[in-house]
Amino acid sequence: MKKNLVASLVTAIFLVSCASDSKKPESKPVQPKQQDEIIGYGQEENDAIEVAEVQMNEESLEDQLKKALEQNKFDDVKIISAKLLSRDETNVYALNALGVLNYKERKYGIASIFWNRVLKKDPENSSALNNLGVIAVREKRDSDAIVLFKKAIRFNSDNVAALGNLGALYLKYYNFKAAEASLDIAYSDYKKDPYFLSNFAVARQGTSGNGLSRMKDAFEKQKKNVDLGMNYASMLVNAEKNLTEAEILLTQMKLLTQDPKDLVRLSRIQKSLDELVARKRSEQSKRSSKK
Repeated sequence: MKKNLVASLVTAIFLVSCASDSKKPESKPVQPKQQDEIIGYGQEENDAIEVAEVQMNEESLEDQLKKALEQNKFDDVKIISAKLLSRDETNVYALNALGVLNYKERKYGIASIFWNRVLKKDPENSSALNNLGVIAVREKRDSDAIVLFKKAIRFNSDNVAALGNLGALYLKYYNFKAAEASLDIAYSDYKKDPYFLSNFAVARQGTSGNGLSRMKDAFEKQKKNVDLGMNYASMLVNAEKNLTEAEILLTQMKLLTQDPKDLVRLSRIQKSLDELVARKRSEQSKRSSKK
């Protein structure tokens, strides 16, 4: 029963880390240790004022880069990254940003090149490991992805993107307990993301059977989202609750999509619903005849 539930419910999310790294303060720092590596040319130790000015400027550029990335200002990302790389061709902030930029533009091979350059400079860079894990998922290399997500978490246990991604993969292979454990840690950071909530609801339903309310929360955030609507309807059918609501949901989702895969899945859920309704009517008829 649980495997049938997940087969129709899973809509895995894979989250790309936009930060250069989210390591704990005590972890290996992302920034180069020597000042001349930061500013891109030789610097005498006694030029403390100039070094400080350059560092402040670089930090400002990195802040600008983060904002540009979050706002999808791709031209600004390219310009700011170029400035940072002109000072230090191994600047992990710029390399990671260019990786994320190319990923968003669906240039996955180029994105991988940039993230591998990050790892060449910093083999323990949690964000780059997570992002390469996302690429591995896209390339259907799930075993490699799991290894990469686990490494990302080992080097930074606060990397919630990697935790969310690992949970999604566990869910894909019906490992509900492991999925719930990973997703639960990431919950506070992604509780507003409907796809994350959908995954978390499936994990909860698989372990304890009480994921329905979370699935409803996910759907309420995006009522025109066909994936979430199908997830919610499927969970209602599997939980044998609010079947009238499930019927309405399926009708609504059929109006919102013409995608062949969606239609096949809707048909499968509808068939399960029809069989359930027929069984319940049969049971009710038998009970009535005994009176």
